[in-house]
Amino acid sequence: MIRQGERKHELNKLREEINILKKEIAELKESAIRYKTLFESANDAIFVMEDDRFIDCNQKAAEMFGCRREDLIGETPYEKFSPPFQPDGQPSQKKALQKIKAAFKGQPQFFPWTHCRLDGSLFETEVSLSLIEIGAKKSLLAIVRDVSARKRAESALRRAQEHYQELFTQIPIGLYSTTPEGEILDVNPALIDMLGFPDKKSFMKIKSFDVYVDPQERETLKARLEKDGVVYGYQVRFKHRDGRVLWVKLTTRAIRDNEGKIIRYEGAIEDITQQKKSEEALKQSEAFLENVLYSIQDGISVLDPDLTIVMTNQVMEKWYTSNLPLVGKKCFEAYHNRNQPCHPCPSLRCLESGRTEKEIVPGLKGSPVEWIELFSYPLKNPITGKIEGVVEFVRDITPRKKAEELIQKSLKEKEILLQEIHHRVKNNLQIIISLLRLQASSEKDNRLINMFRECQNRIKAMAFVHEKLYQSRDFTRVDFTQYIHDFAQELSTAFGVKKKGIKLKTELEEVELDINRAIPCGLIFNELLTNAIQHAFPEGRAGEIIVRLHWEEQGQISLEVWDSGVGLPADFDLEVPKTLGLMLIKSLTAQINGQLAIGTGEGTSFKIVFPG
Repeated sequence: MIRQGERKHELNKLREEINILKKEIAELKESAIRYKTLFESANDAIFVMEDDRFIDCNQKAAEMFGCRREDLIGETPYEKFSPPFQPDGQPSQKKALQKIKAAFKGQPQFFPWTHCRLDGSLFETEVSLSLIEIGAKKSLLAIVRDVSARKRAESALRRAQEHYQELFTQIPIGLYSTTPEGEILDVNPALIDMLGFPDKKSFMKIKSFDVYVDPQERETLKARLEKDGVVYGYQVRFKHRDGRVLWVKLTTRAIRDNEGKIIRYEGAIEDITQQKKSEEALKQSEAFLENVLYSIQDGISVLDPDLTIVMTNQVMEKWYTSNLPLVGKKCFEAYHNRNQPCHPCPSLRCLESGRTEKEIVPGLKGSPVEWIELFSYPLKNPITGKIEGVVEFVRDITPRKKAEELIQKSLKEKEILLQEIHHRVKNNLQIIISLLRLQASSEKDNRLINMFRECQNRIKAMAFVHEKLYQSRDFTRVDFTQYIHDFAQELSTAFGVKKKGIKLKTELEEVELDINRAIPCGLIFNELLTNAIQHAFPEGRAGEIIVRLHWEEQGQISLEVWDSGVGLPADFDLEVPKTLGLMLIKSLTAQINGQLAIGTGEGTSFKIVFPG
């Protein structure tokens, strides 16, 4: 019975041991499954190494190295799957063995490593080596993480930081960062130079509100930043280190923490002192020009290309009070009560030609300005040359027009009076000629009769001038060409030239003379032509006389009488004239500042040249 009980006890004990063993086996299986799941689902490559070779790896390792698991098992990490040298210049084999050796000594290793895939492409990794024991055997657990993407991101971030730092340093606009309390966190060289500090260290010692001329302006900026978060183009006055005042333009944003509290301000500062000075100079210039514009007593009106009024001075507003406001209306509407442009319109011509145009036009009906003189000047873009408008300069010429009307009326009266005077002078001279003719008819002495006839012709020469004057529209100048032509015909008829067989020709250019020269020139012509008709062709001899009136060089006029007659007497001496006719010719030539020349080649020529 005892032995049977002992056997039963041993059997129960054995059953308990078997159950414990089964439980341990189940736990081991469960642990192996968990290990396998973790091993395969890891996002990093995991290797198990004996000595310096891989004896196992997960699927991620095969994917990372671009091969199959079979390609990895049995390989070392430094032969097929690493370049010959690492980035630090060390041979991959030597460096890898050093790390493996240290890990087997129980010193965990963590280091960067450049691996290569099966196709030879390189990629950056981080490797950790840990000593593990599987049973009684020591192995290494190697975890390899692909950090290529992170390295690229870090490189890009580093380049961006370098670019930002270069931009921060080199940009000619001031950049800054400050706390709400005024502590300066950072400034760039441009801002240091802008405010006259020798270096960044000295700048960082001040508070941001120290540079404001009026610290309240900073408080205003802070309030706007609290409300809007960002402020653009805030113009404020800063103090230069030497005491000068600078105008600056700020663009600033507020940086907040996770709780929404402002922790700092960042922004850009641009020095606009010169711009402000230019703006102030422009304002002063505009004010000056406006004062000039309003001080001018003539009307000024500026039009755009479609004839819309864009500016006027007070004179125009005074003249056209009934059509106020003028600005915004078309000029023909405001100034002429028309619905289309006037004709002729100097401003339209100015826009087309690009030149200054002028016109005299009637004023607005019912306005005291009855007549205006309008000058239109083109407004050209100084860069493109394009006409961008017209400036109308308007002058009230109503008093002038009325004065001109009075002058015209008075002038007409004087013209009538002068015409009557010339007519009466001519009639009086004709009476004298008639008296001389009557006196001559009662004389028997031929010498006296000829003297009377010569006097008649001389007076007739003067009367002829007055006749031409009262027949002319211009009572101050005589058409001397017509005078020579008509008076030559008059003398030709009086002396019966055709009956004597003498041909009279004229070669005349257009010449006008004032009365002070017309009368002496008429007397000279009378003497020359009368002398040629009476003395060049004695005893019924036939011949030719040519009268020439020409313009010479330098504005001189020449009057010439040429004949083909017998020539001058042998004792003829111009310096000692023996006849009244020659004495008159010489005296009258000097009176008109002329020169007398006598030619005796082919025929005889008397030529007088005098200023035109």
